[in-house]
Amino acid sequence: MMLLIVNWCMSWINLLHFFYLKISTDKWMTIPDMGYVIANRYNVIVVCLSLKQSLTIFPLRSQPPTDFNHHRIICIEHVHGNHFVQFVELHS
Repeated sequence: MMLLIVNWCMSWINLLHFFYLKISTDKWMTIPDMGYVIANRYNVIVVCLSLKQSLTIFPLRSQPPTDFNHHRIICIEHVHGNHFVQFVELHS
């Protein structure tokens, strides 16, 4: 039992230590790369909106739904020039 607690504590210490590492921008994930991963993994259409470039990414490895109403779309928007957030349309 004590060994389990020690292992659990050490895993949290290692996780917290990770947040203090400095990672350069060349290691950041980019939306064009991750958009394909998201689209293929979750079988969704990913729309990325930006002032510089907008993208629509379709899943490549799955058959599209036969009914148009069954398509799932995730729309993300580039804000403040440094991060993406999910765009949610509010209905009145």
